[in-house]
Amino acid sequence: METRIFQTPLGEIWLQGQAEAFDGERPLIVGITGATAEPEALDRLGDGLPQAAALVGHLPGNHCPPLLSASVGAYAAAYSAALAQLGRPTIICGASVGGLVGMGVRAPNLRGLVALDPPLRTLGLWRTLPRFQAFVRTRATAEERAFFWNVFGVAVDRIEDRDYRPLLDGLSTPTWCIVGGVPLMPERPLEQDPSLVGEAERALLRAHPAIRVAVAEGVGHNIPGHAPGLVVAALRHLLETQVSAP
Repeated sequence: METRIFQTPLGEIWLQGQAEAFDGERPLIVGITGATAEPEALDRLGDGLPQAAALVGHLPGNHCPPLLSASVGAYAAAYSAALAQLGRPTIICGASVGGLVGMGVRAPNLRGLVALDPPLRTLGLWRTLPRFQAFVRTRATAEERAFFWNVFGVAVDRIEDRDYRPLLDGLSTPTWCIVGGVPLMPERPLEQDPSLVGEAERALLRAHPAIRVAVAEGVGHNIPGHAPGLVVAALRHLLETQVSAP
């Protein structure tokens, strides 16, 4: 794997992939991982899609340098600049917060988006936010505290809502949104994280003219790990309809 650095007005965006993915002519799938993702997250993104080349990036500050500002808007602006430099037709596959970032990307070569369980509202994330707050209270760096506060509304002494529904207002990119079939509510004992997309937010997604919603039955928030076939199907559909179509 090779890492290449793209300079943007807000800082560096790092993308990883095979050298031929950067230099070839095939359309691109660019993965954007979620908060606290492991380095290998989305590393099999291109499997089953030989017609495209895959690159993967993390949220700035996670396995790569932070930007001048830690926010979904800043990340989207920086990724917009990086994708424009790539030039080739591109589909974003964003997991969790990476999906929110994808909703904010505006690049002339962006052809489609697959958003995997994007948390459009944060205050109701009853299983996730307490873990984040425990981390912020005990061992987070100053940069990590800024990230969790700005992106999730989590601080040492309080939790506030972060509402990303306005991202839908400006979204015209053809989009698949894959949500988990294990519902967010009610609060209950679970062995896996539920979907982070509530019922009201699902209704907004279904009503959006640019979005096609699919449900990964029996799966919670971890769509890439537990429903990879559905992810491949969504990417293939966008490649066929938005990139290869006459």
